[in-house]
Amino acid sequence: HDEPDPDKVMELSRFAREMGFDMNISSPEQVAKAYNRLAQEVQKRPELRLLSPLAIRTMAKAAYSTENIGHYGLGFEYYTHFTSPIRRYSDVLAHRLLEPNLSHNDFYRVNKSRLEDQCSHISKKERNAITAERESIKYKQVEFIEKHIGEEFDGFINGMMDRGFFVELEAGLIEGMVPFETLDEPFDVSDSRLRMVGAFSKKEYKMGQRVRVRIARADLAKRQIEMDWVREETVPAGSGGNNGKDNNRNKRRKR
Repeated sequence: HDEPDPDKVMELSRFAREMGFDMNISSPEQVAKAYNRLAQEVQKRPELRLLSPLAIRTMAKAAYSTENIGHYGLGFEYYTHFTSPIRRYSDVLAHRLLEPNLSHNDFYRVNKSRLEDQCSHISKKERNAITAERESIKYKQVEFIEKHIGEEFDGFINGMMDRGFFVELEAGLIEGMVPFETLDEPFDVSDSRLRMVGAFSKKEYKMGQRVRVRIARADLAKRQIEMDWVREETVPAGSGGNNGKDNNRNKRRKR
């Protein structure tokens, strides 16, 4: 498991600063400490939960290889995969290398090129499994939200693009998109994808900001959820509790 991508870490740090969380990214060791501190801070400030998946994306993808570069995530200089009682093929390979070396006086070696091919194959299959897991989770999320069409939920803005913005519901890890074409004014999204500004109202909204949405559509075949924005004077991330949210909700204006 290699060190995080420095460019992605820099982008995460800038985003985190926008949400009021400063990160020391001066070295890989400091980055690791910042990630641990973020995990602790999320318990106090739920809006920072949006940073967790972004932090994961900065990390290099773990892969099986004959080259031992250590494990950044665990902080180990030397590392080999050996999980029990789960029996994945990577475990079996490790077992097959260890057993003859434990029972014979001479060192047992295998063809490195062939072993590297096996490592590449296992890494590819694991990525396929991760993709399948994500798709199945999204499927069940859409299946669940189908029963709540027309209902309103609180959430946080957790992504922006030219066609709209994404909202993660506060009550659960369910994400949907609010298309700009459904709103009564166009929005300009910043190049950083961290802010958007209403063309007429000039109101600014940023990543992590709390919003109120209504479930509009759920497409199980495409595993997509579309939401309507229940326009309100939103509470900036980290600046209000339940009282502020309730007060804002009382003066909500539907768009």
